[in-house]
Amino acid sequence: MTTDRAIQDAVRGAVLDVTGGDDRLRVTHTLATVGWGDVLFVDVYARSPYESFEELEPELRKLVAAVANQPYERVAVRWRTSN
Repeated sequence: MTTDRAIQDAVRGAVLDVTGGDDRLRVTHTLATVGWGDVLFVDVYARSPYESFEELEPELRKLVAAVANQPYERVAVRWRTSN
């Protein structure tokens, strides 16, 4: 992977590309961290009355994996929503 700032920017762009057309949520910020087993955890903080956006996860994981040069299987998305 490249620099931390570059990864953060790339992941944020990927999240906005995938969620931009979804009027159920408004992304406030994102955080990408590498955890145990080299898994890239992507925390998506958003304002929404909904708690889960599972239908967006496959596309989001695929795009994040591509921009972060990380295997698809090692990308995990965690939704952090508030009203």
